[in-house]
Amino acid sequence: MDAPAISLASEAPINWDQWHVVYGDRHKVTTVDGRVVVGLQFYKKGNRLALEMTQAELDKAGDINASSQQKRRNDEWGEDVIQIGANSENQLMTTIVPTLCMVTGVQLWLEGNKLMVLLEYVPFDVTTQTADFKKRAWTRAADATDSSAKAKWISSDPDGKVAPDSHRGRVGLQYNVLPNPLSPITGVMLDFNPGAGGGFMCVRGTTDFYGPDKATPKTA
Repeated sequence: MDAPAISLASEAPINWDQWHVVYGDRHKVTTVDGRVVVGLQFYKKGNRLALEMTQAELDKAGDINASSQQKRRNDEWGEDVIQIGANSENQLMTTIVPTLCMVTGVQLWLEGNKLMVLLEYVPFDVTTQTADFKKRAWTRAADATDSSAKAKWISSDPDGKVAPDSHRGRVGLQYNVLPNPLSPITGVMLDFNPGAGGGFMCVRGTTDFYGPDKATPKTA
């Protein structure tokens, strides 16, 4: 399947096709060994909504090397997509990795009407201050929890070109989750920001390393 002739930098919104469907890219995006996810953002991949990560190196002391941060995408093009109908309501979900683990990969996923980000992670040994990249594992859809009590409408307009009086949802591409100072991401929340035109979906991240009781969603 060839990629459509549309620039990622184009201001044209992602439109529903003739079957009234919008597409999300389900290809996995993973770090190289020695690096963990420190940032996350939606972007426009042809006619699809996709995830871009920021990866950074763990130094020998187990700290993030800020000068090593680098954007990373999966440019593969194929049939690995999710489909969202024009009038569907989707429950936005939150995924948290196990305690003392760090995220090394992300994947946009739709399970029924539940929209989430699956996470690849590695364990981190606080004694040796090292992560074991040979023990990469993925969360499951069943691990995700509801981000809110009610399902939300998601439209096909991630560029925010929906008219101000529209009752449809939107997806915010402008929100880049990048903690300051840089910290390993340990969880990802798909959330709904209220606003003119019905609000928009955004991505949030947690950097809580020692347990969910101290988790603090962060956006930038």
